[in-house]
Amino acid sequence: MATQAVNFATYIYITGVTWLAMLWYYQEDPPHFVLFFPFYIVLACVLWGVTNIVKKVYDFDDCVSAREELLGEIDEARKNMKCLKKD
Repeated sequence: MATQAVNFATYIYITGVTWLAMLWYYQEDPPHFVLFFPFYIVLACVLWGVTNIVKKVYDFDDCVSAREELLGEIDEARKNMKCLKKD
């Protein structure tokens, strides 16, 4: 857990230092890309995350055994819920 936090902090630090260096280099009139660089990084991370989730959900149907196991567990949970309602 701490390792992931350290990795995240390192990436944020490197990105921040890069952005500040670009701002320092273009002090007088920074281009549009340099001004909004952090927002583009966040947008890229969001797009990657959404794409990753959609791909994994789409590929879930390829796991027939996992799908059958999950459906079995859902049916078992429904039966348990019906038993609890009768009591």
